[in-house]
Amino acid sequence: MHQNRFEYKYGMGGIDYPDSLDKPARTMVTSEHTISRTTHVIIDPGNGRERLLTPEEAEQINTFPEGWTKLAGVTDSERFFTMGNALVVNLVRDIAIEIDKIAEGEDDFTRYRGNRRVQNIEH
Repeated sequence: MHQNRFEYKYGMGGIDYPDSLDKPARTMVTSEHTISRTTHVIIDPGNGRERLLTPEEAEQINTFPEGWTKLAGVTDSERFFTMGNALVVNLVRDIAIEIDKIAEGEDDFTRYRGNRRVQNIEH
């Protein structure tokens, strides 16, 4: 450790292999389209064999509508990368709703956001 600096210790815990379909999914990462320690591998319920996620399943993990990243000229690798950079939409919405409730309890909440309200937007 250097003077006026803090040394961060970083480590990853264990990762289930294959990923459980009965538990919440792990966070998507930008390298999802490659084979690595963090790649999601599941047992296909249809045939019982191991497989990687589809781009649509990656969208579902982040609560995007199916096909959200399917655009002309966008590869599956780019779709996975996009989901690895994305936030879980419903989680962000739920946090915003809770922040809105807290702001409602403030005496002068207009200093935080004027008269705007958090909206529940369905895709």
